[in-house]
Amino acid sequence: MLETRLLRTALGTALVVVLAGCPDPDEAFTDFAGRHEDIYGSSPSTSGGVGGSCTPPAAGELDGEYLFSLVVALSATKPAPLKATLTTMDGAAGLEFTLDLQPLDAEDRVSEFGAPFSVGPFPVSADGSFDADWGTITVPPETNPISASELVAELQVLGRFCPGDFLCGIANGMVSSPAPIDINGSNWTMENLATFIEPPKLNCAGDLADPL
Repeated sequence: MLETRLLRTALGTALVVVLAGCPDPDEAFTDFAGRHEDIYGSSPSTSGGVGGSCTPPAAGELDGEYLFSLVVALSATKPAPLKATLTTMDGAAGLEFTLDLQPLDAEDRVSEFGAPFSVGPFPVSADGSFDADWGTITVPPETNPISASELVAELQVLGRFCPGDFLCGIANGMVSSPAPIDINGSNWTMENLATFIEPPKLNCAGDLADPL
């Protein structure tokens, strides 16, 4: 219980400093990383995505443009947004998907910044689950909701690929820049832009981000 209270205090302090316009946001980010290690020793991790199972959709059924939101603890109500173009196809072992991703401005979740990049293809299991290793990604300062710096991270995205216009799950990984921090257990969501209404969902429970 003491560790939980300490972590909440550390997170709250870091958010206040960053969102209040700290003159050196990277220093605040680094300070948070140090407090995180002091509290945990090593960060807890998660080994899977969303529970349950489903029958994956047919290839092409969910293709389209989505808002991808990555939500880390240090910015618990303001995601890092990307426009994701989803393409699905029949692979050797079943359904596969790729994502073409364009970083967006965290302030309006519409304006495009930085270079687009692609990940995949990734296989989808018969129960709808997937484990997608994105490798090392880089997003511009405008997409980083924590500080005005380019964000570099290794990211592994896990979840369920089920019919519908909303996908979600867990993201594991490590930020290497602007400061090293374990982001295991982060949340991610994908909402079809054809039906999306602001603000975006933050997690599988449907909690909403701060409004613009």
